[in-house]
Amino acid sequence: METINSIKDEKIMLARELALPKVRRETGRVVLYGVDGVRWAKASRCETEYILCTQPLAQELEPFAAGAESYLVSEGISKKVSGTSQVIPYITVARLDDASLNLSESVVILDDIKDHGNIGTIIRTAAAFGFRNIVLTNTANDIYYKNIVNASRGTALCVNYANIGADRLADRLRSSGYIILSTSPYGSYNLESAAQAFSGRKIAVILGNETNGVSDSLITASDAVLRIDLDPSVESLNVGVASGIILSALRKI
Repeated sequence: METINSIKDEKIMLARELALPKVRRETGRVVLYGVDGVRWAKASRCETEYILCTQPLAQELEPFAAGAESYLVSEGISKKVSGTSQVIPYITVARLDDASLNLSESVVILDDIKDHGNIGTIIRTAAAFGFRNIVLTNTANDIYYKNIVNASRGTALCVNYANIGADRLADRLRSSGYIILSTSPYGSYNLESAAQAFSGRKIAVILGNETNGVSDSLITASDAVLRIDLDPSVESLNVGVASGIILSALRKI
């Protein structure tokens, strides 16, 4: 295994820069961390290019690293790349495959959801119920942040994905034949009635910001607004929890 000793080596510099969404978009690559990252890259549509290792690659990881170059780096370089005080034994740089939306399938919209843990949870939950198209309305963000990938348990690397601003979203969805369903505690459809009304239709389900919910413009543009019927003593649910309830109810659509 070749050793890299310089923080200025091009492979080290790229791995560090891939912490930024701009660089991920420009290069079509992602950086993944730890043992799970090695496995997730292989299990997804990514192509592993190289792995930075602070120790020889564990035998059980060798099948996941087949065809990729491995380089030995110091613990100090590992910390520089990860931007943490922890030593991460394996840091994987992988090329992202085409993740364009499949416009023949339903889609889940995350309207300015901020928390990376929530985003990752929703992506994993959506995939579990058969929703593999994900849209973020925050066009400065992407789904390949470390905390999002971790919260999704690698599922973020396997879904179809796009950034579409809220100002353009409704027109894009309508032109592609979607029924637009937003979510609100004050929605006129409960989940049972929504499942009956829109069964068999191609739907776009919009989940809203943790504080403000779905934006007013998207609520107005929706074909229906859905609610979860809660006990009156509970005002609302975390958006990650709510996504599981909503998408489970709608998965037969």
